[in-house]
Amino acid sequence: MIVVISKVFIFKRAIVHFVMGESGISKPMLLHHPDVVLLDGLTGWSSNKETEKGSGLTYLFRFDGVKSHEDLFCKLRKQYRKEIRHCSARAKIDFFTSDQITTGLLREFAKVANEMYSSIGLKTRVKIRLFRAHANAGALMISRSSSDGVAYTYHAYVVDGKHATSWMAGDVFRKKGIDRKLAGQIHKYHKYMDLCWFFDRGYEDYDWGGISSFEHPNGIDEFKMGFPGEKHVTYEERFPITKKGYLYFWFKKVLHK
Repeated sequence: MIVVISKVFIFKRAIVHFVMGESGISKPMLLHHPDVVLLDGLTGWSSNKETEKGSGLTYLFRFDGVKSHEDLFCKLRKQYRKEIRHCSARAKIDFFTSDQITTGLLREFAKVANEMYSSIGLKTRVKIRLFRAHANAGALMISRSSSDGVAYTYHAYVVDGKHATSWMAGDVFRKKGIDRKLAGQIHKYHKYMDLCWFFDRGYEDYDWGGISSFEHPNGIDEFKMGFPGEKHVTYEERFPITKKGYLYFWFKKVLHK
């Protein structure tokens, strides 16, 4: 089992985070502080009163039973397959593992992603130090699509060799002068090629990230659900492993009484 240890501020230092789904899958949890270390071998699943719990809906695709890229392709929505065929000859996808990720690439990704978030009124921002920490821990993969020398989309994943979790993304869809139809097609092709990349490396599953509602999906939910996957419930546990960690939980209890 891969577990992620995060040092948050003084009372949250060294709290262990991981996600366990209905199937017992465990994988790295996305963190919000750059001091990240990967640790193998934490045993057991504790639900004692010293832990915090949270749950959420995600869209998860398992690679078991998939034999080829063609198998993956056939699992896509029909319209997606049509669009991917149309743009595949024009698009290029580059993949960067943790040891290949440079500060230049992170700045490039951050610029595109932050401009995208601003354009849709979100306060979300790419924190380069946090991304660098994941890369240093061997837990980051970034992919980039381009066409005619222009970068269209960036995807960032938290990875552990078996499980890939979609983290953040950036695109130029709303920029002036961009062919939006082509950009949409390239985005779908990019996601399909990400799936192929993880499949080729023996990954067990691909987590598309949160879904707001399966019954009443929004636009982003609809986009994800055009690709293969299934409803999945995840659970978050935080384990105190230092005195400061236990002190943090004690303060939480006091504040919530």
